[in-house]
Amino acid sequence: MVGMNQLLLLRQEAEERLDTEYDIRKFHQTALAQGALALVILNQVIDEWLDSYAVP
Repeated sequence: MVGMNQLLLLRQEAEERLDTEYDIRKFHQTALAQGALALVILNQVIDEWLDSYAVP
């Protein structure tokens, strides 16, 4: 249950940061691409993915 809650929090953060650029399919692809991860590592993966959308 903790993992699901963390995933939902990461999803909410992605929706807020990316606004109209948010694509749930890309989020899920990024979150699940590495397989089973510790939540700390998953946070880093999603943060890096979100940073890749940053405006230069």
